[in-house]
Amino acid sequence: MFSSVCFVLAVVLFANSAYSSYQFHQLGNALPLDVQLEAGAACLLALIGGLLAVPRASIKHDIVSGHAVPGYRQEPLKYIYMDKATSELEAQGVGLFEELINRPGYLDLDKKRKEFAKWAKQ
Repeated sequence: MFSSVCFVLAVVLFANSAYSSYQFHQLGNALPLDVQLEAGAACLLALIGGLLAVPRASIKHDIVSGHAVPGYRQEPLKYIYMDKATSELEAQGVGLFEELINRPGYLDLDKKRKEFAKWAKQ
């Protein structure tokens, strides 16, 4: 609730500072300090509203076992078990460093030429 109020107030302040800066720009004057402070306050309110809108994670995991500690409830995000994630990728034939290994800078061109020459002779 409070985060929504912060967002609405931030939008109103942004709109007012944008309109004020447009008017001062039309007159050719420099932007006054109060308009700059108003835009800064709007940024700060938007940041506070965004931080308050994020649900608080109440998940605690044991570092050694990776299991959730009893007494804490699960929130929208789930824990990523790297051993399962890497085994699923390796089962698909993709290693952890596949992108690095197959970059053009890591290709052995002499080996590729020999393989192509051997293939061409067949």
